[in-house]
Amino acid sequence: MSYPAKIYIGYALVFIVSIALPHLLPPTDLTNYAATATATIALTAGIFQRLRDQAIHAKTLLLTEHSKRFSMGVS
Repeated sequence: MSYPAKIYIGYALVFIVSIALPHLLPPTDLTNYAATATATIALTAGIFQRLRDQAIHAKTLLLTEHSKRFSMGVS
């Protein structure tokens, strides 16, 4: 399993646990707020990580293309 896949699985587990937590514990406002905040943070972090991975991939493709063009120009 690759490094980014482990991150996404971790965020998914945090999200699932934070959604299930209010149903497993006695209902109080504190547990509901904590679960909601944790779920929101997990979703936000997952979206941010996805955008970050996409930017890194685009940069790698661009550098590879520039490297190929340079190699063709030199030869």
